[in-house]
Amino acid sequence: DVFAAETARLGKYERFGRALFDYLPLLSFCAALLFIGIGLGEKTRKASYILTTSSVLFAFVGPVFLDFRTGTTTSAFFLACYASGCLFHKWRKQAKLLSDESGLPTIAKLEMDIDTDDDLRNSALVVAKFHNYSEVMASLNAADRSIYLKSIVKRLRVGDTSLQIYAGDGEKVYWLQPFQSNDNATAHLIALSAIFKNPIRLRSGNVVDAPVTFGVDLNFREEGRRRISAANVAADETSLATNPIVFGAQSNIDKDNWKVSLQAKIDEALARQEIYPVFQPQVDLDAGKTVGFEGLVRWKDRERGFIDPSYFIQQCEQAGRMEKIQDFMLKSCIRKFKAAKMLEQDVWLSVNVSATLLSNTWISECVYRILEEEGFPAEKLILEITETAKIDDHRTAGAVLSALDGLGVGISLDDYGTGSAGLSNFFKLPFSEIKVDRMFTASILSNAKGRAILKNAIELGAQLGLRVIVEGVENEETAVVLRQLGCVHAQGYYFGRPNKELLLAHRSNQTWLMRA
Repeated sequence: DVFAAETARLGKYERFGRALFDYLPLLSFCAALLFIGIGLGEKTRKASYILTTSSVLFAFVGPVFLDFRTGTTTSAFFLACYASGCLFHKWRKQAKLLSDESGLPTIAKLEMDIDTDDDLRNSALVVAKFHNYSEVMASLNAADRSIYLKSIVKRLRVGDTSLQIYAGDGEKVYWLQPFQSNDNATAHLIALSAIFKNPIRLRSGNVVDAPVTFGVDLNFREEGRRRISAANVAADETSLATNPIVFGAQSNIDKDNWKVSLQAKIDEALARQEIYPVFQPQVDLDAGKTVGFEGLVRWKDRERGFIDPSYFIQQCEQAGRMEKIQDFMLKSCIRKFKAAKMLEQDVWLSVNVSATLLSNTWISECVYRILEEEGFPAEKLILEITETAKIDDHRTAGAVLSALDGLGVGISLDDYGTGSAGLSNFFKLPFSEIKVDRMFTASILSNAKGRAILKNAIELGAQLGLRVIVEGVENEETAVVLRQLGCVHAQGYYFGRPNKELLLAHRSNQTWLMRA
């Protein structure tokens, strides 16, 4: 009544009702609750806390300085709603920290403990993986499942009854334990394995096995989530028969971050011309002259320096990101070849092609398009199929290679004699050239077996009408022996190192030919 009389005396209102300012605390609380309800993250919640606290203070202090009124009942009601929401959120978060099945702390609790407790952070993280866990649990009733889980925990706590065990999703359980050395950890886990070789007896009289293997993470400086992931990877690499204990690799955050942003880094490197081709000559030992060039990819990163091609190509293959590099290499090698006026010479150009690209028609369409755009004769181009990735679908790969062969380009089997590049691929796919791996070349001066393998490959190529190129010729003596074995084409540092320019082989004196 007093407020109404004073309002009428001041003439602030021309009609009954409340001004917008009266609802400001209410609107503020509603906005705060909406932010909390959306739950976009820790920063959002903190912002809502600040907003709500400010609204409460403004609701009570604001009328002293500003010309508006407020009612405490509405504010108190929404404050109670806000408090209830906070309690519910806390309860829900707490509930996630205990496993419904075992009553043990969950992975979420493990992650929290690693990140907040320095003593636990400096302990080894061990994962016990129980094989056939799902089948065992499906075959037991509720009482036996409880006994089975309790028996597992009891055995893991042998020697330390207070050890905190954390429940994972299904077959895995975790714990943190300080070990003085890897040998100390191995001895302890071997002892646990021996304990678990004894079957578990259940209340119903059933007897079940609990075969177990262990993964261990020792990356003490990493955050909890990364350590748990690393331990899981180690556990998944274990096997009951041959490898029951696996220690996870020491992580390298910079290296891992580099991997996950590989595509963006490739785009940046191409734009900055940090990825580029180099060329190594291939020679005819009979004629003593250069007959071809192999285009090889190089990457000089501004921060990491030269990156091993075998490393980043393998990473690109695993990530399914070879198309961009392949397109770049084909175009840039062809353009360099033309700019060096090599089309006027009796030489060919070889470019590596990842075997991962033989799973669809993209590579044949890409080669056709580039040959057309650049006006490059197909018979001058050799595609070397690298064996860093295995060819799984020979039917599709055969169709793709046949399409490339139909364009007139040559098809070469790189690294012949190693890994996937063996007789199976040679037999099933339409190759016109084989390149014998440097592993055999390096041994021919001292190893009769290496010489025999090389001679066999050279004779096989001659019988089938295929060109054979032997890689890894590092010195004159090796070139002489190859000539004696009947080798015609060779490649290696003796004739020329990979160079940005297309340089003819510099061994013009042909000493290998004269000595042979």
